[in-house]
Amino acid sequence: MFCKKLFGQQQPEIKEVVKAAYTAIVYMERFCLGMGVGISEDIPRIKYLYYNQDDDYEEKPSPFIQECMNHTNEELRKMTEAFETLSSRIQ
Repeated sequence: MFCKKLFGQQQPEIKEVVKAAYTAIVYMERFCLGMGVGISEDIPRIKYLYYNQDDDYEEKPSPFIQECMNHTNEELRKMTEAFETLSSRIQ
C-alpha cells in the first residue's frame, strides 16, 4: 500500500524506499497490533554502512529520521481522513 507508487518508477531512490518502509512499519504498529511489528523511540537508525570505516556502527543523529517521521505522520493523517470520510458517508 505505501510502497505501491514506487513500483512505477524505473529505479526509486533509496530515500523514498526507506520512507515508504518506515511508514508501513508504523502503520502495522498502530493498526495491526497482533503482528508484533513496530518502531521503538530511538529507531530508525538509518545509516549507510560502507563496511570499511571505523565509525560504520556508531549511531549518529540524522535529519533524515525526522523527515521519515514527518512523511509517515502526513501519510497516516491522509489515510485516517479518508477512512473518516468514508465512514461518515456510510452512516
